[in-house]
Amino acid sequence: MIARSWNGRVPQEHAGCFHRHLLKTGVSDYRQQPGCLEVRLWRSDADRWASFLLLSVWRDLDAIRAYAGSTPEVAVLYPEDDAFGLVPDKMVMHYRVLSMEPSDTECVAWSTSSSHRARRARRSSRRRSRLPGGHSAYVSGPISCNAAEQFTAWYPARTTEKVKELPPSALVEIEMIARTA
Repeated sequence: MIARSWNGRVPQEHAGCFHRHLLKTGVSDYRQQPGCLEVRLWRSDADRWASFLLLSVWRDLDAIRAYAGSTPEVAVLYPEDDAFGLVPDKMVMHYRVLSMEPSDTECVAWSTSSSHRARRARRSSRRRSRLPGGHSAYVSGPISCNAAEQFTAWYPARTTEKVKELPPSALVEIEMIARTA
């Protein structure tokens, strides 16, 4: 896997609008790319500037080239970026991913069905009581990345055909249970 990072900054007065623009352009484009496993966006405010860090994780360099073209180290910028006073990094950094593990939870099931979420929520209290150390046993929330590919990358032994059939940019629910080593 390869991590790709890009930085840019805009004047504070344009930060909110640029954030929405970045979600509609770069983040959205990443999420639609086959081979993009995860997209994260951070913002730091200092003085008169808002700095943005866009980090994505990709299956391999070929997947990045399919998105960025033959020079994947050059940042993909959009014509509308100038309207926000963007000072972009023109080059991106690529890193080999040496480790990518959830910190204290692991994926065990997911569903796009609200009835499935309701059933899981009803059962969550039973699971919570069985875990040692008072760990929270049930967390549910949206995954806004290529969820099926990410799940496959993290948990190849648990991947089922149902998971592999999820659309790449699906917003799916993920159930997480605390590790109980």
